[in-house]
Amino acid sequence: MTDQQKPRRPGPLDEVAWPAELPAHVMAPGPPVRLHGYAAEDDLGRHYGATEIGYLALTGRLPSEAEAQSYDLALRFLATLPLTEGPTHAAVLARLSGTPHAGVLSVAAVALAERARALVLGHEAWLAWLAAGTGTPPDGFAAAPAEPGGEGEDARSVARLAALLPDGFARAALARGPTRTAALLAVLHASGLREPWQLEHTLATAPLAAVVAEAMRVPPGAFRAYSMQIPPFRYTPEEP
Repeated sequence: MTDQQKPRRPGPLDEVAWPAELPAHVMAPGPPVRLHGYAAEDDLGRHYGATEIGYLALTGRLPSEAEAQSYDLALRFLATLPLTEGPTHAAVLARLSGTPHAGVLSVAAVALAERARALVLGHEAWLAWLAAGTGTPPDGFAAAPAEPGGEGEDARSVARLAALLPDGFARAALARGPTRTAALLAVLHASGLREPWQLEHTLATAPLAAVVAEAMRVPPGAFRAYSMQIPPFRYTPEEP
């Protein structure tokens, strides 16, 4: 008896009464397509910008004016990630190796997502303090004091951030002198993004365009323009 002649035995997937339709939880198929109930090409397309629409997608509601301002400010501060950061470096190396744009985009997105996850996990105690709204902030999230022409760039960045925020937004947290990352997480928290996945998404996607653009400016195969010893290193035998 051939395989085609053998009686077919139902498997576990055959014995379940599966629904005939896929439920849409965030975007309802159109026309018109709706995002959390808002017509994407009418209500949103006519009256709202990318910041408000992104906020709506993440939270299920449109932001207040102050929430939109603080969320947009955080996106602007997160929009650049220099070559010294792992995701940008990885994307540049992918481009040097001849990876096409889609591959560079994939490398950048994965590296940024992993970096975002690590940052959120590393700030769990800080986020818990923000959620509690009382008490003394945990240790380990204070920026080094700013010194003219020296260390303390985090403190200077946080001061610039605080000067641009709407009144009352994350002021108490920023007054504690946090690091730049902790300060930006405080701004996102005050803006209404409280879930770890919301924070990870924002940290990963905000710098994506700049990271990919940095990589795509590198000619494929231009390894002679790449400093192979940053920093200089030497191999030493492992101690027995």
